[in-house]
Amino acid sequence: MPQTITGQNDSLFDSKKFDSRKKDHILYSTSKESQFDSFKSASEQIQLLPTAFPEINLNQVKLNQILLGESFSSPHFISSMTGGHESGFKTNDVLASCAAEKNWLMGVGSQRKELADSSYAKEWTDIKKKYPKLKLMANIGLSQLIEVGSEQIERLIDSCQAIGVFVHSNPLQEAVQKEGTPNFEGGLKALEALCAKSSVPVVLKEVGFGITKRDLLRVNNFGLAAVDISGAGGTHWSKVEALRDSTKSFHYDLGMSFNRWGQTSAQILNDVSSEGLKLNFDLWASGGVRSGVDSCALLAAGAQAVGVASPLMKAALAGPENLLQLMKLYDEQLRVSMFNLGVCNVKSLKDKSLWKWKG
Repeated sequence: MPQTITGQNDSLFDSKKFDSRKKDHILYSTSKESQFDSFKSASEQIQLLPTAFPEINLNQVKLNQILLGESFSSPHFISSMTGGHESGFKTNDVLASCAAEKNWLMGVGSQRKELADSSYAKEWTDIKKKYPKLKLMANIGLSQLIEVGSEQIERLIDSCQAIGVFVHSNPLQEAVQKEGTPNFEGGLKALEALCAKSSVPVVLKEVGFGITKRDLLRVNNFGLAAVDISGAGGTHWSKVEALRDSTKSFHYDLGMSFNRWGQTSAQILNDVSSEGLKLNFDLWASGGVRSGVDSCALLAAGAQAVGVASPLMKAALAGPENLLQLMKLYDEQLRVSMFNLGVCNVKSLKDKSLWKWKG
C-alpha cells in the first residue's frame, strides 16, 4: 500500500485537481501573458564594464562551479518547475537528460504530492536510475513544511537522491490561487528546524518576487546553505493563477492586481553589495534570466549560481535537441561575457570594479 501522511486534509491533495492545476501551470507559465512586463533585465540594471585588454584567450575561460559541495560544469542550474503529474513526466525526462549531459544542477518540481502518496516518488526514482550522473535538488513548499514537519521531508530527499533541498516560499501565489493554502504562520520556526535536522543542505527560494535584505537577515543564522533570491522579471505566478480563471472575473482581477509586485534579483544583490551585508549563506539568483549576459551580471554582483526556468521549459517542450542548444547558448554567452571582462573563472567575477549599478 502506498504511504500517506496521517492527519492530512485530503482535499488539499485531490489528485485530479492537482494534475489539472499543474497542467495549467505549464501552459500559462510559458505564455507571454504570464510574464512580467514592467521590470528591466539584470544586464540592463547592472552595467558590466568590459576591457579592451582581456590579456587572456577565450579558451582559458572556464565555467566550473562548486555548489553545495558538488562540482558542476556551469553556475547555471535548471530551476524547479513541475512534477508529480502525468503531463510533467515527459518534460522532466527531457530536462533531466540534458542536465545530466551538460552537468547542470536541476531542481525537481514540487514534491507535495509525494507527501500524500509515496508512489509518486517513482517519477524521480526512475529518472535517477536512467541518468545516474544527474544531480537533483528536492523541493517542497514552506506551507507544506509547516504542516508536516521536517521528518517527512527526508523521504522526499531520498526519493530523488537529492544533494540538497529547496524550500520555496510563495505567499502571493498561494493567496490568489483558488485552491491555495496561504498558511504561513510558523514558517521561520519550521525552516530553522529543517536546517538543523536535514541530511542535505537546505536552500530557501522565492518563486519570482524576490527575497528582500530584511528577510535575508531574518534567516541569516538558521544554517541555510544558500538562498535563491528569485526576483521579479520572469514568470509572474500571480498572473499565472489569474489566467487560470477562464471567466476572467474575481480571481482574474485579483491575480492581475499585482503586476509590479516584488524586486528583481539585480536590485537585491545591489542592496546586499552596497550595504556590505555579511550573510552566512551563498546567494543564488533567478527570475527573468533571459541570456548568459544576464547571468554574468548577476554573478558579478554577488550570486554564486543562476537559475533559469521558463526559457528552458519552452525548449524542453520542443525536444532535447532544442534544450541542449539553448543550454549551450546560455553557457557560451556567459563565457564570452567573462572573456570580455578579462576573467578566467566564476570566482574572479566577484570584483566590484567589473560592474556598476544603473538601476
